[in-house]
Amino acid sequence: MGEYEEEMQTVHVGFFEKIRGLMMHPMETFQKMRGDTLGEALRYWIVLVVIFSLLYAAVYPFYIATMFSSFEGMEGGPDLEDIPIWGTLFAGEVSIIMVLIIFILLVVFSFIGLFISGAWLHLWVRLMGGKRRYAQTVKAVAYAQTPSLLFGWIPFVGFIFGIWSLVLEVFGIREMHEIPTEKAAIAVIAAIVSIIIIAVIIALAVIFLVIGLSSFPGVD
Repeated sequence: MGEYEEEMQTVHVGFFEKIRGLMMHPMETFQKMRGDTLGEALRYWIVLVVIFSLLYAAVYPFYIATMFSSFEGMEGGPDLEDIPIWGTLFAGEVSIIMVLIIFILLVVFSFIGLFISGAWLHLWVRLMGGKRRYAQTVKAVAYAQTPSLLFGWIPFVGFIFGIWSLVLEVFGIREMHEIPTEKAAIAVIAAIVSIIIIAVIIALAVIFLVIGLSSFPGVD
């Protein structure tokens, strides 16, 4: 282990200092956090996930209810009472149960998604010459999600912070694996594009399967 890397392991970056650093000076902050354990990164990440999930779960049911209510008043618009489960979950005041369900699902799937997406990205990082362990990739992904977890719950503009997080992911992979920026960018982009291609192939396969089955006599 080099002298520089040993020095990085001794740097302690506090919670709010991490947020400020990742938002304002990401590359320098990632350098300081190279020596963080996976547990430290996960503790930081889970706090932001809980905050994000609470805000998302509280805001989006109101947003969806308002959007559908505006359609209800239009001529030919849907009658919300005729929509299954709508009356229970959205009619009148937004159900606390619905908010709780959304919150729990977001936390659970965010946790699972972090490790799955980290594993998929790590494959591409290794193809680009990254030699560090899987934990370094997960740390990079977890820290890079800071903008989207802080502001991604905001309707209409949340996607902007998702893009910001992808940029931070490139910086994170670059610093955690100590590879050139262009290789880190290729790894991140390849991981995303390959997932999109796989999803499109699966969707097309399902469509053709349904069309094929519907062509058989007696199949509606």
